[in-house]
Amino acid sequence: SIEACLKFWDVTGGAVRNGLAVPFTLNTRVDDPHSGPVTAVAVHPAADVVATCGSDAEFRLWMRTPTQRAPGGKADTPSAWRLTARGSYKSLPTTALAFSGDGTVLAVATG
Repeated sequence: SIEACLKFWDVTGGAVRNGLAVPFTLNTRVDDPHSGPVTAVAVHPAADVVATCGSDAEFRLWMRTPTQRAPGGKADTPSAWRLTARGSYKSLPTTALAFSGDGTVLAVATG
């Protein structure tokens, strides 16, 4: 059986761990982001939004939630990526997707 997960990474800004550069740290892991294989991923050009599509005939939008600050400025709840919307068209498998250059349109291919 195939296991699938979607991982969102943060740039660490040159952190060093055990003498090695660590350019990224895991922010969010989503197990089985679709009920079938993920067929494409698109990143919004200006916002913290990612679109995925899969053979399950759905496309999904993921948004990064902002860091919640406690009084005094310390991070109370770190940012994380969350599923915010999903869609489909005539139950056809989604095969590709892309945001327009200015991010105002998401095109989704089906069939």
